Amino acid sequence: MRRRIDELRRAGLLYFDIDVDAVLGVSVNLMLWLKIEPASLDAAGRAIAAHREIPFAAATTGPTNLAVSAVFRDTAALYAYLTTRLADLPGLQSVETAPIIGTVKRVGQVPGMP
Repeated sequence: MRRRIDELRRAGLLYFDIDVDAVLGVSVNLMLWLKIEPASLDAAGRAIAAHREIPFAAATTGPTNLAVSAVFRDTAALYAYLTTRLADLPGLQSVETAPIIGTVKRVGQVPGMP
């Protein structure tokens, strides 16, 4: 069984996703919409992907170009992150925060896709 799971993971057909729960000490979930200078987008994306508070980050198009999901134990931890580690991202021009007040769907399969 383990060998088959390893094969599926290597082929990109199986992946694991996590849901962070308040029981683990996380009470602040939010989306960050970052505007990064285009020449710095790759470096900023790689840098923020290494932050432990960030379970998801993706380059996008539109008024902002980096969408980030973030989790924190409280608002003090969020404030510290925004004013230190995030502020140090290469090419950062602006940040919009959007607290997640309720989740209506978790990761799921796209209809008609294997």
